[in-house]
Amino acid sequence: LLNNFSVEGGTNASFYVTPSSKFYASLNPAVTMSYETPVFGCLSFMWDIRHQYVLQTGMSSMGLPIEFRISSDKNLPPQYSQNYTLSYSKDILGGDYILSCEMYYKKLYNQIEDDGNVFDFYSNAFNLENALSIGDGENYGVNIMLNKCSGNLTGWLSFALGRAMRHSPMYGSGKFPANHERLYEFNAVATYKFNDKFDVGAT
Repeated sequence: LLNNFSVEGGTNASFYVTPSSKFYASLNPAVTMSYETPVFGCLSFMWDIRHQYVLQTGMSSMGLPIEFRISSDKNLPPQYSQNYTLSYSKDILGGDYILSCEMYYKKLYNQIEDDGNVFDFYSNAFNLENALSIGDGENYGVNIMLNKCSGNLTGWLSFALGRAMRHSPMYGSGKFPANHERLYEFNAVATYKFNDKFDVGAT
């Protein structure tokens, strides 16, 4: 039993100097525990802490030019999170397919949300810092994927269900969805290989 159980751990250090010469430093530890057998599959649990010094915000989750990044500074502390992930994967149907499922929970700190809209940028009185709210949050959900990894036709199907909730003292004690939240997401990717030189793909 113990031969099928493994534990890995470690940490890295990160440093950041802001445009106003403020210095930030942090440690990002991580621990992963796994149990794996050919019959059972692989069950893993991971915990880690991550820091982020360049912050992204905007008015949507569509990747439009109205999404922007801003550096941490004296009035915008770095974001950090504690992340918990429980995942399971197993080869099925003779190893031609891999079925995987992941559940996650992330506790987030120093999250920023843009309270304005795209038309604010046209105002001479616009001030970015006044348009940002800072608070905490949590992300949680489940991801399921079926991966076909052999044969001329390969690809994967995935479904994600997740919440991205935020809390800011500016809005009292309640919680609200983050601007970038996607409650449901379904993806399908396929590649067909005709020969060594020619294949087609679709998403």
